[in-house]
Order: sequence, then C-alpha cells, then structure tokens
Amino acid sequence: LAAVVLALSLALHSSTLIAQTVPQAVPESTADTTPVEEPNPSFAAYAEAMRIPYAEAERRLILQYKMNEVESKIAEAEATYAGSWTQHEPTFGLVIALTDPDGQAIVEKYLQGIAWADLVQVVQRPRTLAELESMLAQTRTALKGVEGLSDLIYASGLNVQESKVRLYSPAPEALQAKLVQEQILRESPVKIEDIEFLLQEQPVAPAQWKYPYLLGGNPQNNCTAGFVVRRHSDNRRFISTAGHCPNSLSALYAYPNQTGIYLGPVEFENDPLIPVGPRGREADFQVHRSSVRDFDLTNRIRTEANLTGRVVSYQFKAGTLNDWVCKYGKMTGLSCGWVWNVNYNPGEPYFATQNSYVQVYNPLWIGQIGCQGDSGSPVFQALGNGDVSGLGNLSGVMNPSVCGAGNNNWFFYTPVDEINGLGYSILISDYPVYYYQNVFWTESSCTEYRARLNEYGDQIPASRSERPCATYAPGSGTLASYTTYALADQLREASWQGNTGYTRNIPLHSDGTVNWGAAPIWSVHGPGSSPRAQDDFVLGNDHYQHVFWTESNCTQYKTPLDDNGNRISSQQAASACSTYAPGSGTIQSYTAYVAGDYLREALWQGNVGYVRNVPLDATKTEVAWGSAPGWTQCCSSGTPPRAQSIFLLNHP
Repeated sequence: LAAVVLALSLALHSSTLIAQTVPQAVPESTADTTPVEEPNPSFAAYAEAMRIPYAEAERRLILQYKMNEVESKIAEAEATYAGSWTQHEPTFGLVIALTDPDGQAIVEKYLQGIAWADLVQVVQRPRTLAELESMLAQTRTALKGVEGLSDLIYASGLNVQESKVRLYSPAPEALQAKLVQEQILRESPVKIEDIEFLLQEQPVAPAQWKYPYLLGGNPQNNCTAGFVVRRHSDNRRFISTAGHCPNSLSALYAYPNQTGIYLGPVEFENDPLIPVGPRGREADFQVHRSSVRDFDLTNRIRTEANLTGRVVSYQFKAGTLNDWVCKYGKMTGLSCGWVWNVNYNPGEPYFATQNSYVQVYNPLWIGQIGCQGDSGSPVFQALGNGDVSGLGNLSGVMNPSVCGAGNNNWFFYTPVDEINGLGYSILISDYPVYYYQNVFWTESSCTEYRARLNEYGDQIPASRSERPCATYAPGSGTLASYTTYALADQLREASWQGNTGYTRNIPLHSDGTVNWGAAPIWSVHGPGSSPRAQDDFVLGNDHYQHVFWTESNCTQYKTPLDDNGNRISSQQAASACSTYAPGSGTIQSYTAYVAGDYLREALWQGNVGYVRNVPLDATKTEVAWGSAPGWTQCCSSGTPPRAQSIFLLNHP
C-alpha cells in the first residue's frame, strides 16, 4: 500500500504540480479573429525601389528563391555554365548563360514541370564561369607589385553578365591609361578590352566601431551579432559575427533599453585584418561560445526593429547574382540591394588577395546602407511568412568619413561558401526544443521526470516519461534540500545532506543533454544550517536568483553572473522573499524555474501541493511579483518529495 501511495504521489506531482500553468502565456487559438500577416520589410523595400505594388514584389522575391535552386543545379552539372543572374528590368526573370550555342536545349531539361519556365532566358557567352574566375586571378597576378597601382586599385571582381573582369578605382580613366601606356598586361593572357573599370571613391573599411568607442576591459556592442551556427564536428551551437570584431563582445537584448549580454569567449576566429585563421584574408568570420544560456540559441534573426525572421535555409553565392538581398545591422537597421558581384575582392590592406566575398549594391539608396557597427550583420533573402534564407555575415562597407553622415550605397559580406569551408553551417532547424526535467527525491533515492515543452513553455502531457536518477546523494544522513540549474555548458547541482552542503558542475553534451557519465565527485561547500527547501533560477541571462526557505519564511539572494556564467559572490544581495508560503504546516519542498513568460513556482506544505505562475516583467530580467496570482492547490493528501528541483534543457 505504501508503495502504491508513493507511486501515486509521484505521478500526481510529475503530471500535475509542475505541469499546471496559470494563466497560459498566449492562447493556442482564437476563434473570432483571422491573423493578418505583417508586411515584410524586405518586400516593402523592394517594392519601393522598383516602384511596383507590394503583392508583385512578394511574388518576385519568392520566385527569386525558387530560381536559385535551378541555377545551382545547372552550375553543378553543366561544364559550359557561364553564370546566371536574376533580371529585374525591363521584365522580371532569370538569365542563364552558357558557352554552348545549343544552350536553350540544355536548360529546358531543368525546367520540366516548372510553372515559371517562361521567365527563363538563355544567352551565350564566350567564357565559362570557371574561365572567367581564372582570368580574374591572372589579372591580380599581373598587377601585383606594380609601382603606382596600389593607390589606383581599391578592389576587383567580375562582371558575369558581360564576361569581363572588374577593377574598382578612385580614378578609373587614369588606371586604364596607365595599363595601356606602360603595357602592364603585355605578358598576361588578359587583354585591356577584357576589363571593366569602375569608380570607387573610397577604399573599404571593416564595419566596426574604432577607439574611443571600444573601451578596454568593457565589452561593448561594437558589432552586430549574426546567425546562430552549428559546428560540423559535433553540432554544438554558437553565435557568429565578423572575424575582425573584438573578441570581447556583447549583443543587445531582444527588448528595448537593456544593457548588453556578453556573447562568451571566441571559440573560433578567422580575422582578415591580422590575419589569423585557416583562410587568412579570404574570410571574415568568428563564433562565440555563449557562456550564459547557450541552449537558447535559435535560428531567428532580426529583420526589422520589432520583427524577427526564421532562418529555414541557406544559399551558396553562385546562384545569387543580381538577387535582391537585405541585412539588419545595429547602426543602419534594415538595408537592401542587389547582389552586384559574387567574386568580390575588397583589396588590401584589410581583406582579400583572392575573390571570396560578395558585394551588394543599391544605386538608389539614400543615406548609408551600412557603416561601422554593422559588421557581422546577417545578410539574407526574405522568403515570405516570416521566413528567410541565410547568405552570410556582413564584413565591410565603402568607408564613410562619419557613421551617420554622408552617403554610401554598397556593402560586402562573407558568404556561406566560406562559412561552411571553415567547418560551420547556419542553423536552419526550427524553434529550440525545450525539455523540462524534474529530479524528485525520496529519503534514499530519486526519480527523474522529463517532458517536452510547447512554444509557450507549458508541458506536453503525452511526452512525459520517467526513469531512475542518474545523479546520486553526495553524503550521509537526511537529504534536506536539492537544487539544479542549467547554465552555459553545465548542469549545476547543489545539495544539503546531514547539515553539510555539497556542489558540483556536470558538463552537458554538445546536443544539450546532461553528460552524467562525466560528472565529477561532489565538493563539500561547508557545514551549517541547511535550508528547509530551496531552488534557484536565472533571469535575463545574467542574474542568478536563489530562494532559500526556513520553516516559516524565506530569503531571496540575487547575484550577477560574470562573463562565463559564474556568480560574482562579492556582489550578492539578500532581501526578504517576494513570494510567500500558500498554506500552513511545514514547508516540505519548493521549486521555481523560468519557462516562457513566467516564473513557475511549486511548493509542498503540510502534505498539500500548490502551484502558480508569476509573470516576468517586459524586460524578462525581473519577476513581476506585484502581479503574482494566488496559489492554486493541485495535490492533497499526497506524499511530498523529500527534495526536488527542475531544470530546462534544449536538445534534439
């Protein structure tokens, strides 16, 4: 009978006490309203630039993405492929270039069953794309080290549409005259008529703030956080930015008027300015190991001040020529343009000696399309329904004299090609999958309950499961209290047993699960009076809070976390609890955890279980105790746990 009562108590606790949510954060359905999709800012910018209706802009840009898939197939399979590009004027469509005179017949086999096949035009060009890229490399070789050219050539690239090499110069006519008069290309297979000379008034600059905005020892928001990426070797997630950005870097909260969150130490860096990294000056990319709450990294990016987009795919640069693309950066917000060059060489001293970057240009742009502080910005294509396709991280801009003053109308970025080559991919999986895990102790053993959470932070009942604990009690005597929380790449455990406190940190696997097999032995924290019950949680990614119950009341400890997720004990502040006991009798166990927009509290007192959900404030950095509802009795005449704690993990 005792065993039956215990099993029933555990089941009630697992399925009811923690699972209750009052109230639900967001209604799952609304019968009386039809959701209205917000205008996509990327589509709206394109509609304005092209002077076409919004609906037509949406149609074109969704087609643009579908066209890229066909371009990629042709580029991979056809040896005579000479490039391809999206056409926006005078009519919208896709242009495929081949060197084969029978190109139309070749392309038609890729268009079978495609509704927009009539929008595809096939043209013949004298060189394959591979031959054209070789010409660009030969041109750079011929011009390298020639006296007087360093001030006349800022950058280089390709004009795929005309099958020519491009040279960007502050004095294009003078550059052309010098090459002709001094016969600099006489030994090169590239002829002067194979080169297009373009005006570029200023050299490029890394789009980051410089001194005095970067203060030593104080991580500032010098750049813009980019895509969340996963490492190929182990699937661990990281946050990316430009490689030339400071190694000590913060990112803004998703909520207004907040201080920065430290991104964590640099896990991998390819900085072209030094240069350092396996790709030297050819890639501008680094990733940070988010030391605080790294399991919250998702496939979402900011696409406007109050909008986010879900990254559902990524694209290599080959099929994006002349596509409409956008970026969202810290300084200049949303800006968009056409992919002007997929073989862009920004030039020395900062960047490439090859042609690995992608240039985005918008001659109609008024103001600054990018400036210092935008480095690392995610560059993307809008796909509709809030979805986007990732293209790369912004690296630099035409150097404005002052950010916010003057005009510039192009930027360049490190494409997916380079990111993948460095061992990372843009994360395209859907929302993070959160799992609730509850460790539930009796006098001598414990059970672990697990359930998946929905998008509101509530448990999905059908997903609940249980198993014997993989953890164990650290000492001897009565187990008085136990607490856990997941932070960075560790599960942090603390326990009081026999009036002795113990702690240990257990590593998480790269997929977010607890690596119980690598758990260290418990460390003695010290003797003392154990709490009657306790639990801890983290708010705002950088403040740890600990609720510590005696027989009749509790104290709340709040401690800031350092850059690596460790508590700064010297700054701990104690205050009387803002929560309170719901009933009468001895407090037997207490737990609190943050999920969705609520702090979820549960407490056993006098053999009765209670729950409530206390809302967080707008910043998600404080509990709105003044708005706390009353406790709800969920379990009575049950057997309470000796101790319990809950933590959340994110993993497949």
